[in-house]
Amino acid sequence: MLLTDTYINQSIIVVESERIYMPFIYWNICGRYEELRVISNSNSIRGSLTTKMISAFTSPKADITQINRFSELAWAAIHEIEKNCNEIARLAALRDTLLPKLMNGEIDVSTAQI
Repeated sequence: MLLTDTYINQSIIVVESERIYMPFIYWNICGRYEELRVISNSNSIRGSLTTKMISAFTSPKADITQINRFSELAWAAIHEIEKNCNEIARLAALRDTLLPKLMNGEIDVSTAQI
């Protein structure tokens, strides 16, 4: 589930929905990976899913109250995941900036108190 605009190629099927349904659809699809692999065709090494196959793929029925509750819980988790991903990227950039400077002696931490 992408939380940002992006470009895709012909190997991707986009499933769009209203925001409230996105977590339900995402976790439903993720939880049924093996089922999707079974229905994928064998025209390539990886197999492939066509829009026709996906359109025939059904989702379990859930009433709007269940979907609303799940969506509330899921979006809270999704926002935490997004924050963690951003923090990981920030720390990786900091590491990539500092490590070469530490390795070549430009920065000396031998006297730093940790």
